[in-house]
Amino acid sequence: MDIEKNEIDLYKVFENFFTNDSIFIKNISKFEVLMKVLSSELSKYDFNIASDFVIGKSKIYSIEERFNFVKEFYKKHNINFDIDKLINDGIIEFYNEDGMNQYQDEIEKHSIYSPNMGGEQKFINDINLLFVPNTGYLFDSVVLCHEISHYRNQFKPINEISDLFTEVLAFVECDIMAKEILTNDEYEFYIKRQFYGFKSLSCNNHIFFEFATLFDKLGKINYENYCILYGEIDEELYKSKINSIFEINEFDIPTSSRYTIAGLLVPYMLNKYYEDNNYFETIEQLHDIINSSDVNTILTKIGFSIKNNNFFTRKNINILINNLHDFVNKNLEKGVVKWKLLKNYYLM
Repeated sequence: MDIEKNEIDLYKVFENFFTNDSIFIKNISKFEVLMKVLSSELSKYDFNIASDFVIGKSKIYSIEERFNFVKEFYKKHNINFDIDKLINDGIIEFYNEDGMNQYQDEIEKHSIYSPNMGGEQKFINDINLLFVPNTGYLFDSVVLCHEISHYRNQFKPINEISDLFTEVLAFVECDIMAKEILTNDEYEFYIKRQFYGFKSLSCNNHIFFEFATLFDKLGKINYENYCILYGEIDEELYKSKINSIFEINEFDIPTSSRYTIAGLLVPYMLNKYYEDNNYFETIEQLHDIINSSDVNTILTKIGFSIKNNNFFTRKNINILINNLHDFVNKNLEKGVVKWKLLKNYYLM
């Protein structure tokens, strides 16, 4: 690859990104640190994700039954939200690989299936719509719970604090639901897929964020500036880093930032909930304040100590790291390489 061309092309990518002063751009170096933390810590695990999930005795549920699982979850946790109104207003669309609103009964004939765990909440003609898989398995209900969580705190115009933390709340709520309704094997597969996703995203994108920080701090992208900011490295390693960005070809700073925050905060919040179920009240209160609070207020509500207006302390980063490993080791026993928890300090 032509390294000079890639440097110029990457410069143009960042030049376009840095035309706004969004929370993602203003804090690019902080997101870089968090992404390096997440990629470094999750790289210590081999999640051994199989391409297919053996359903075996897993049951197929009707659309009504899958809706009811979400309704019962909301009822159990005293979430005051009218899911029936979403249904009646046509806000929820089911889909599968063959298109919208097509439920394939032949799925019942298969013993092996790769469940689509992806959903989407998006605005179409200023209407807030939800799209969820339609496989018949309970994974659909979990995804629906995730997308409804987005629906509850994403409004037009999008608030950037809500935009930053919406994935955190959505994952926490649907992960709690998953543990309540899935079988042990299904839950382990589900969580393993989720953390494999966090690992892939952070490992694939942390180099991109390195160069975004380089652009932000020094402007010109070249080997000399990289060494000034990050220390001397072999020039061939520098070239491989910048070339890898174009091989992966994912230039989405906001999305990568949201999922990085989720990958670090979700284990912490789930651990808090399983230590004390009353923490669910905090999760729901976050829905109420996410569109009217600053970052430090949200992080304080989640449970962190913010000193001198700075979340990025050695103590907080290590709290995140320890909770990440604690959650993974408690919830994933098959196909995960165990490791002895060490003190890994990330100096800010």
